[in-house]
Amino acid sequence: MGYYVLGSAFSSPKPPPGDENQHLKLIEMLERGELNSYLSCPANFLQAILLASHFTRPVDDLSLDDPKDAQQYRLQHGLELMERVNSFDLNAWAAGVQGLALQNDYRSRLHVASAHRSAICLYINRVVSGGALLDGSSVKTLVADIIDHLSLIRPGNHLLKSTSWPTFIAGIETKDPKQQRWAVDHLSALWGMLPWGYLHTAMEMLGMMWQSDKEPPAQSVAGRDGWPRHLLGKDWIVV
Repeated sequence: MGYYVLGSAFSSPKPPPGDENQHLKLIEMLERGELNSYLSCPANFLQAILLASHFTRPVDDLSLDDPKDAQQYRLQHGLELMERVNSFDLNAWAAGVQGLALQNDYRSRLHVASAHRSAICLYINRVVSGGALLDGSSVKTLVADIIDHLSLIRPGNHLLKSTSWPTFIAGIETKDPKQQRWAVDHLSALWGMLPWGYLHTAMEMLGMMWQSDKEPPAQSVAGRDGWPRHLLGKDWIVV
């Protein structure tokens, strides 16, 4: 179920009829199952990703007549989603889910969930507002936060397999070559643990976006603010 939600971040821009009720049921299932989940992404966060992914739909789908109203609607709801994610008590959550593990993985779960929180804020900033909610300094701070947390999840840690989504978000948001290299190295380490094909696809997509940054704006496949729209419709997934 968590795969479905994380995959929705880069999949179809328009949910099918009746999808809202299905999403509510999905979140209920995620909440019941998160004690046994290795994702270390709270159900509350997964719901925020799902709601934010709706804003990849065209403005016409928001049923608002004035484009200015649509933009204001996006900004308002984007800020609300960010506030919801940032106010979530990760310490209490990590303490609650680590008890079923064979070893005490409280710290690891806290680091992975913290990385997801920063990644979700970056994602909301792009899909909801095209980058209008966060300034450049805030984006750099969130990217650094993801890297700081996930750098502590090393090969051999069973939670490494839950780090691809925030790693991808950090990689696609940074222009720093050292941070880009970190993203590739981290995904490569994950490949060594679980050789899933989507990891190579994710690294290829990052390389394409980084190359796009070097091209003149007229030739670039996607601007920094427009990367979510560029990824929509591609036959791939990052989870």
